[in-house]
Amino acid sequence: MEWKRDRADLSVELNNEPTDGKYQVVVEEERPRRQRRGTAEILRCYPVPIHFQNATLFNSQYYFSAELPVSELRVPVPFSVGDNRTYSGYWNAPLLPHKSYGIYYQAVSTANGETKIDCVRVATKGAATRKPEPEQEKQSDHTVKIAGAIAGILLFIIIFLGVILLMKKR
Repeated sequence: MEWKRDRADLSVELNNEPTDGKYQVVVEEERPRRQRRGTAEILRCYPVPIHFQNATLFNSQYYFSAELPVSELRVPVPFSVGDNRTYSGYWNAPLLPHKSYGIYYQAVSTANGETKIDCVRVATKGAATRKPEPEQEKQSDHTVKIAGAIAGILLFIIIFLGVILLMKKR
């Protein structure tokens, strides 16, 4: 399995390893969590399929973005996570640039009434951080200067008119 990053989505290459079941692409939102020193991350698979819409409704950290039958993966094929298409009833929702995600690929096979799931983390998409453009900073700084100058002129005019009124009363 190979992956590459283009634009706002993430591309992974899915390939076929012997099994009689299906392949699933799982997207998990990575939320900050405390981890004790010296503890390794335990990889767990995702036996309960959750659609994107239900993930938001049930506050689930993961959702299935695709399910592909083995017959569709006889040769490696590129797959873009977040391409806004539907695969076997699962919506491959666009990934939000301000969030971090873990992308998992799992094989599900059933034999003699027993289901086996093997999964592997194939990619991580980090949150994008955006610095303000220098041109915008200059523009807002310029606006503040103009507003300050106008306020100063108005204050001067008000004080000047107050002095004139006081002199006329005497």
